[in-house]
Amino acid sequence: MRYIFSFAFVLCAFLAKSQDLHFSLADYSPLTLNAGETGLFDGDWRVTGNYRQQWKSIGQPFQTIAAAYDQQIYALPGQFSAGLVVVNDQSGAIDLINNRVYLSMAYAHNTPLWTFSAGIQPGFVIKSYNLNGTSFPEQYNDNIGIYDPSLPLSESNLSNQTNYFDLNAGLAAERKLKSGSIKAGFSVQHLNAPNVSFFDNKDQLAQRFNSYVKWNHDFKSDVFIRTMVLVSTLQKAQELVFGGDVGLYVSDSPNGVKEISLGMDLRNGFNRNADAYILSLGVVISDFRAALAYDVNYSNLNQATNNRGAIEFSLIYISPSTAIKHITIPCDRY
Repeated sequence: MRYIFSFAFVLCAFLAKSQDLHFSLADYSPLTLNAGETGLFDGDWRVTGNYRQQWKSIGQPFQTIAAAYDQQIYALPGQFSAGLVVVNDQSGAIDLINNRVYLSMAYAHNTPLWTFSAGIQPGFVIKSYNLNGTSFPEQYNDNIGIYDPSLPLSESNLSNQTNYFDLNAGLAAERKLKSGSIKAGFSVQHLNAPNVSFFDNKDQLAQRFNSYVKWNHDFKSDVFIRTMVLVSTLQKAQELVFGGDVGLYVSDSPNGVKEISLGMDLRNGFNRNADAYILSLGVVISDFRAALAYDVNYSNLNQATNNRGAIEFSLIYISPSTAIKHITIPCDRY
């Protein structure tokens, strides 16, 4: 029985580690991607919300909900910023749940051409599972000829909850161009390789590395493009996401609409089969940014999923900046 039970957890752990925390709309969840993105926006404070549901067509879906808040700290000298990240991640039939809370802090430095930022995210994670509705071979009751969930399991030294300290860190650099911008970032998640095992043994969570480049360009005809290449690695698992959005700036809209965009990205791997196309729709209304994305699965799993992968929704609000950017000194005429 121990081997069957252990296999179930190994399978869930493999799926959870391979998946880890990621969003197709990575640009709409900056703090879960890179601690160095904390405070790296034009405004006083920012709120982000993300929802993702995956693989509903082949069983109980994987579901991730994330919310984050970060703000500039004008009271301190320099360009400090801080925020909070909260994530609820639920995976698989045994309700493997990760609840995460991170404090996100960063410091930025401006040069004549570039803005550099370095950030860190210390956090606390509670991981649990729920076996309600799950049956195991030793719970088969020969007397009544059916599974009896009231029969005890022989598994020992097992807890249905574990918790651990987690640490993320990252760097980012951004440069404003004449008609757009370019940004590059690098982050390490699970820097301390925490022990995530439900058993007495050690099972360290491997470090995940994220590297990305973004390029935005505005054309004279109110058309813009935004591109991104993201590479993530976790042990032998690799993920490559590349693509972009094409959009239109809207002028004098009575509803406050400022931008509308359509996007397409490709998620693939270096040493594995292709995964999914990511189709997205974005809109900017006043100080709100919203996006809807759908993953069209075309991997070998598409026979079971019928090309249905994941649906994702993201929302960002950025408060306008009250910082004084230009100082004008009046001068008397003589």
